Amino acid sequence: MFYSILFTILTCFSFSIQAKLPLYELGLAGGGGYIFDYPAANQGRMRYIAIPTGKYRGQIFRNDRKGTRARFFKNEFLDIDLSFSASFPANSENNDARKGMQDLDWLGEIGPRLNIDAFHSKKFRIEVELPLRYVFSTDFNFTKQRGFRFYPQIDLTKYINHRFKINLSFKMNWATEQLTDYFYEVPQADVTQSRKRFNAKSGYVGGDISTFFS
Repeated sequence: MFYSILFTILTCFSFSIQAKLPLYELGLAGGGGYIFDYPAANQGRMRYIAIPTGKYRGQIFRNDRKGTRARFFKNEFLDIDLSFSASFPANSENNDARKGMQDLDWLGEIGPRLNIDAFHSKKFRIEVELPLRYVFSTDFNFTKQRGFRFYPQIDLTKYINHRFKINLSFKMNWATEQLTDYFYEVPQADVTQSRKRFNAKSGYVGGDISTFFS
């Protein structure tokens, strides 16, 4: 079982005079970590990113700690939204298992997500996320559908004070055969002495651990 580990530092500057949770915020996000080339890969590389960020806390459309999303239902313990995410491409020449095969493009994902606030106190919070995502790949010239994936996630948050907190997330990934084919299928044309023909199946494809301070 292989895990990617990502560390992120997020600093936000509020441009609102409200004391708590302003409608708009502007900030700077930066971080890095050792990211595997694809789920369950045995190779990866350090990746870093520093980008300006913004937060918008509208009633439906939001960009906040749970990402960019459209929220359709919320009560004290549950909310349902339509969320989005993306992941890095991989150059096959830099990966021993895929050398000589096609590169893996950027992946985009969209789909519904159920968020459960399992426990919440002044100092600690436990949340469960259950997203189902439609996955597509793109090289920004062409886009192809790649199936679906389901990845339940547990988020543990420790509040340091009213402004700062530390978050630790655990995620497990299941994918349909169309997506596992994209990552793991070895067609006859790519068979070598060290790489056998392989027909991927749907199922569990690995987990992720991430942490950030904000």
